[in-house]
Amino acid sequence: MSDIIHNIIFSPFFGIILSLVTYEIGKYLFGKTKSIFCNPLLIGILLSILFLLCFDIPFEAYNKGGSIIKLFISPVESVIIGVALYEQFQILKRNWFPILLSTVLGSTFSIIILYILGKVFALPDDIFYATLPKSVTTAIALDIATKFGWNEALIPMMTVSTGIIGAVIAPLVAKFIKSPVAKGLAIGTSSHAVGTSKAIEMGEVEGAMSGLALSLAAISTSFIIPILLTTIFKII
Repeated sequence: MSDIIHNIIFSPFFGIILSLVTYEIGKYLFGKTKSIFCNPLLIGILLSILFLLCFDIPFEAYNKGGSIIKLFISPVESVIIGVALYEQFQILKRNWFPILLSTVLGSTFSIIILYILGKVFALPDDIFYATLPKSVTTAIALDIATKFGWNEALIPMMTVSTGIIGAVIAPLVAKFIKSPVAKGLAIGTSSHAVGTSKAIEMGEVEGAMSGLALSLAAISTSFIIPILLTTIFKII
């Protein structure tokens, strides 16, 4: 019996099924409560961790399936970015300058502030560099980390955490912003696809602008980080 259980746990299907089940539980709880703290992704992550800890299951066993899910992240997020840009192209065409300026400045200042805070608090290098691309999609963040040789294991944790926090606090912060366009741009630039899912719930304009912002922020960040690391950050 123990051999059967061992084979099940160390099967790639275990990690995939556990992720799907816990996420569906999160969706159910959110549907019942509508609470900002019952984000399905957050609930799914917490339940998965709790399950592994309670039954003393090694992360390596879960990661056999988790790595397969990770394999699909890059192409899926690339499609999301492409579709968002295509669907909102007319909005971008009419308001290209303020939209482009706000997303580029938002991405740039985010990276600069994170860099300064990381230096002030003397964060370990692995954590320090993993925070820099945290506001873009996981696919782009992993690509940046690969080019610079950073620890890729921390990147998904940082990006997903940023998205979840953004989705949780977005309704609270949005109360202080009147323009639905500005709300969407702020959410998409700071908390990528997870935040955009919350923006869609807030309104059609907010969701559309957030989807557009996450696409532009992902593209601009992939250029901004290399430029800053090879120029300004060398001086600071």
